[in-house]
Amino acid sequence: MQPTFRKAAPADAAILSDLVYDSGPDAWEYVFTTRTKHAKEFAKYALEHHGGEFGYDCHTVVEYNGKIVGIGAEYSGQNAFSFMWNGAKQILSFYPFPTSLVVMVRGLQAESVMKLPKKDVHYIAHLAIDPGYRGLGIGEKLVAYHMENAKKLQREKIELDVAETNPRAKKLYEKIGFKLVGKVRSKIQRKIGNTKIRIPSHFRLRYS
Repeated sequence: MQPTFRKAAPADAAILSDLVYDSGPDAWEYVFTTRTKHAKEFAKYALEHHGGEFGYDCHTVVEYNGKIVGIGAEYSGQNAFSFMWNGAKQILSFYPFPTSLVVMVRGLQAESVMKLPKKDVHYIAHLAIDPGYRGLGIGEKLVAYHMENAKKLQREKIELDVAETNPRAKKLYEKIGFKLVGKVRSKIQRKIGNTKIRIPSHFRLRYS
């Protein structure tokens, strides 16, 4: 049986919020978890809305045997301004003031580690497969799906980021043909209760 791919819709948000959180839990926690809201709650809210890097419209749903088992996102630096604008609107409408401003500042800090792509780059993000369906080659097929979309859009450079704490994913991307083009070291961290949350250093990989 082969996985199928389709565009995400607002009705998928409840399921996809867990998956998109799993794509980078440390970063999601750092930026979006507050005293009264958890990062998954914001993920669900954003995925119910259009626009930005967290909205449903740039996300791909992976289905296997009729079940949603994965997620991915794709965009380019051409979307940078609209992404920032829509992301800010989602944050301002979800969090009370002034918490929303704090979240936006933390978002900018996260972007210093996972930088927005350049205009000519097809960027792949928020890649995650349900743990119960890993090892079936679904993740590799999802990346291939996004790479095919890049070709259709005539974008020759394809990039993604992977945390240094996720060597398994890095190995998969390198197997596909992605090569290391940079690393951003991170010392960004905060405490949530008694737990210290740190955004890990990230590798930028490119296929061209």
